[in-house]
Amino acid sequence: GCGACDIIGPLSDTNEAVGVDVVPEAQAVTRTRFPKLQFTLAPIESIAPQPCDLLILCEVLEHLADPCQVVKKWLPLARTVLIGHPLDEADAEGEEGHVWSYTEGDFDNWFPLGGHELVRKEIFPMTCYARMVLGRGRRV
Repeated sequence: GCGACDIIGPLSDTNEAVGVDVVPEAQAVTRTRFPKLQFTLAPIESIAPQPCDLLILCEVLEHLADPCQVVKKWLPLARTVLIGHPLDEADAEGEEGHVWSYTEGDFDNWFPLGGHELVRKEIFPMTCYARMVLGRGRRV
């Protein structure tokens, strides 16, 4: 769910970075903006989890049929994780592609589910959502 790679793209100049998304337009935009970034056009569920220093799951989990499965498979292989998603959406189906709406408690549970501890969490208003949560965790 890297979209146009706004978060990971700038890291690709000096690091090995891989973006994953299912939207072909995202791949085209990313190829132009961040030519060093590797891009995989596929659902994250279909990719074998790989060890990494940083796993970014921002605005991804609310789109997945089984987000717990992805968290359990990928987080244990990541040294650090950044997770973000809208909180308490009135109608998850009202946002294109959203399958789930999460509470703050749901958010807090992602980290231990994947063998991480939550290090920092911020909740803030975001233009298209009432509230957004963003947190960083580290493997325990």
